[in-house]
Amino acid sequence: KEYNKADKSFYEIKDKNDFYGPLATYFYSHIKYLKRQYQTALEGFNSLKDHALFAQIVPFYITQIYLLQEKYDDIIEYSPPLLKKIDSERTAEITRIIAEAYYQNKNYAKALEYFTQYESNVEEINDVEYYQIGFTHYRNDNYDKAAYYLQEVIGVEDSLTQNAAYHLGMCYIKQGKKNKAKTAFGIAAQNDFDEEISEDALFNYAKLCFELDYSPFNEAINSFQRFLEKYPTSVRIDEAYDYLLKAVLSTNNYAEALKVIQDIPNPTPEVHAAHQRLAYFRAMEYYADLDLKNAIDYLDESLEYKQYNSEFTALAYYWKADAFYRQEKFDTSIELYNKCLRTGGAINLDLYGKAYYNVAYAYFQQKKYKEAGMWFRKYEDNVDKEDINNMLCDAWNRAGDCYFITSMFSAAYDYYNKAASSCTYDADYAYYQKALSQGRLKQHRPKINSLLTLKETYPASTYIAGAVYEIGRTYHSNIENADSAIYYYRQYIENYSRGVKMKSALSSLANLYYNKGQLNKSLDTYKDIVAKYPGTSEAVNALEMIKNISVEMNDPDYYVNYVEDEGIDTDISDFEKDSMKYKSAEKLYTENNIPQAMRAFESYLDTYPNGSYSLEANYYYARCSDSEDKTDQALNAYKNVIERSNNPFTEGSLLRAASICFDNENYTKAFEYFEDLEGISSENKERILIARLGMMRSAFLNNNFDKLIPAAQAVLNTEKINETQEREALNKLAKAYYNTERYELALSTYKKLSHDVTSYEGGEARYFVALINYKLEHDSIAENVVIEFSKATSPHRYWLAKGFLLLSDIYTARGEYFQATHILKSIIDNYTNESDGIKLEAQDKLTEVKALEEAEAMQDKSRLIQPVDSIQPVDTIQPADSIRKQNQDTDKNLKDNENTEQDD
Repeated sequence: KEYNKADKSFYEIKDKNDFYGPLATYFYSHIKYLKRQYQTALEGFNSLKDHALFAQIVPFYITQIYLLQEKYDDIIEYSPPLLKKIDSERTAEITRIIAEAYYQNKNYAKALEYFTQYESNVEEINDVEYYQIGFTHYRNDNYDKAAYYLQEVIGVEDSLTQNAAYHLGMCYIKQGKKNKAKTAFGIAAQNDFDEEISEDALFNYAKLCFELDYSPFNEAINSFQRFLEKYPTSVRIDEAYDYLLKAVLSTNNYAEALKVIQDIPNPTPEVHAAHQRLAYFRAMEYYADLDLKNAIDYLDESLEYKQYNSEFTALAYYWKADAFYRQEKFDTSIELYNKCLRTGGAINLDLYGKAYYNVAYAYFQQKKYKEAGMWFRKYEDNVDKEDINNMLCDAWNRAGDCYFITSMFSAAYDYYNKAASSCTYDADYAYYQKALSQGRLKQHRPKINSLLTLKETYPASTYIAGAVYEIGRTYHSNIENADSAIYYYRQYIENYSRGVKMKSALSSLANLYYNKGQLNKSLDTYKDIVAKYPGTSEAVNALEMIKNISVEMNDPDYYVNYVEDEGIDTDISDFEKDSMKYKSAEKLYTENNIPQAMRAFESYLDTYPNGSYSLEANYYYARCSDSEDKTDQALNAYKNVIERSNNPFTEGSLLRAASICFDNENYTKAFEYFEDLEGISSENKERILIARLGMMRSAFLNNNFDKLIPAAQAVLNTEKINETQEREALNKLAKAYYNTERYELALSTYKKLSHDVTSYEGGEARYFVALINYKLEHDSIAENVVIEFSKATSPHRYWLAKGFLLLSDIYTARGEYFQATHILKSIIDNYTNESDGIKLEAQDKLTEVKALEEAEAMQDKSRLIQPVDSIQPVDTIQPADSIRKQNQDTDKNLKDNENTEQDD
């Protein structure tokens, strides 16, 4: 291989007109070919094309030299006839070169003909050939086949991938597959090997993100911004600015959109109007998660542009008022609701009537019942009374409450009667209050009839216990039917042992027995009061009545023996001391002198631990300690109250004890207290809801899924839960099902939440709907769920990003690496939170995908950038070997001839 020396020697004899001249010409031309001196080589090979010894080999050299010289017309003229002359081993190579020539001459129909022949004669093709065949199909409008070949090329970041991705995107556009086109253009835009392709691909990618409403991480806006920064002199610069503004206006990523719009220089009125809209929707995202401070800030930002759209102005006032209402700043809330109602666009809003309703409630919460009643009537006047909905029913009941509290019982009756006769929502409450109004109007028989109707119509109502007691009280106090009164009092006592009217019912029943002369029954009932409610005023009165009855029964020793057996202190002087000490502490408490009151209650309990007022003293001592943040001693005092039989302070003590345990992260004990609270709150719907929410949250934080499931179900079955509480309960119930691997139940529960992705729970639910479908091997469903999630208006980018990480797993499992790669790069490039682990997870997954892709690529031939390099050079065929053998044979013949001549 000392080609320079060989070159010189061959040159000396190549033109000799003897046997060695053609041989020298061949080897000389071959050396020039190797040295890339193609024209010299070509001249030499052309001189040998008719030589018997070289006619079969030099056409390959000539064909390849034409290709290397880019003389495609010469190839097209010279090479096709060779296919009829050469052996089959050379067919694929020549066919490939002819295809290349037609390809370079842009005669794609002929190129496809020869590429097809070439592919049928080889076992596999390399990436450059995949690209050229794919591009040729593209030029022949065969978009399905083009996409197949071009997709095989995409992988390593090089010019070939960029070209293939770009034209793959064009194929998908032709096929109407815009989602796939967006992915392909995104890959092409990430590389800068060809600036023209990069520019057009980036514009197309951004445009498709906008058209598909596909900007989960603000890709459309970010892409148009990147285009404007990278190509400021582009001919499409004005079009890009127009699209950027449209993207800002249509985005559901309001936080990023606001950053963009705030940076627009010299904003137009259209930009200001967009700012008003975007700030409003950003506020609503915060509001959905009850971040009221940020919600109010963005509503204020929206109101800075209130002159542009009156409906958005009215909405901003409404929700700002609602935020202040939730913070119990009722006067501010009322002022803002009134601004909403006075705004021109308000009357067209669905919320217009509700603003009256909310103003009424703001007054109601402040106990301004006259004003509240007036606004409930205004609400009634501004809604369709043919549409009897829950809100209208509630307004009628609250208007009735306002009249009832202000002793306007006839008007109260009218509103309660409307609700009772027209509504299903809270109709049991309306019947109950209607009956109480009738009682105040001295319509005692109608009152009893209303209460009986309540019992028959709503047997499961929480007001049944109260109704039974009221029937008994009405017979007792107003109709003077002792037997009926006794019947209903006994029903109450026997069926509602935790009823709040138990002491009154027992006292009244004992009194009725006494008046009827049934002294033994009266005596037993009074003794029951003393046993169940020691230390109360009712117990003191009962002791006095037991003493009187024992005298009437001519058995005065009975009372003495009774109090001695029960260990009851009846020393009047001690009782008076007890009372005075307690009253002194109570006075300090009512004067809000908390520190002194706390010491006074403590002193009372030290002196009279079982005194007549020990129950009250323990409760108020607990309240004082609570207000001074001495929660441990408050909890002990609440426990003392709870351990007594059901009493007026049991509910309040259970609530605070549960709350203290919850705050101290003692969730097991908190659950127990909330559970007890639910059990005794049968007549208080608000307390029932508080108890059930507490049980649910305690079980959740304790990871006690067995208790969480029934607790969450109980919350969902509670009347009057609001949307936020319903979302929370569904979310926790779904998590309990998921963590106990009850995936079908978890899926159905998450689906209920997933319809509204503006809330945190809704966004999380949409992700878990996709994840569970993936776990259940429903990959296509999971894929569609994530894609639909990306189109929805959700501020919760974390869950959307989790969805796209899941989508990358789906594509990776399918071997669709370029789709998976694009998704992961999109997260890495566009996801803005650096601290929640999403970008790190995406980077790890991208590394895994690359490893899989490279492992697969190792099976392919080397990727070559220039198409000409893919042509197999002739020197690898080693044509000289055959010549060398022939030369050796010739030398032998010459020697034989020389010997013969010598012999001659």
